[in-house]
Amino acid sequence: MAVKEEGMKHIVSHFADSTSMHGLGRLNSAKSIKARVFWSLVCLSSMGMFCFMLSRIVRSYLQFNVVVNVQEVPVLILILV
Repeated sequence: MAVKEEGMKHIVSHFADSTSMHGLGRLNSAKSIKARVFWSLVCLSSMGMFCFMLSRIVRSYLQFNVVVNVQEVPVLILILV
């Protein structure tokens, strides 16, 4: 089981180092506990802000009212015999 955990740890570490989410790479490479706590807070607050903004955008989209005007127009029907 230790081999499986070490493999997963390596995969997560590689992902954190190569992702474009820079905070995860900094969190992975931080040496001190203070730095890890700081980068954890930065990543969590960024994710929280993302979720907040996404929920506002989705709520705004779902509340978008569509106004439709329907007018009745008389039509002349010509019967050709």
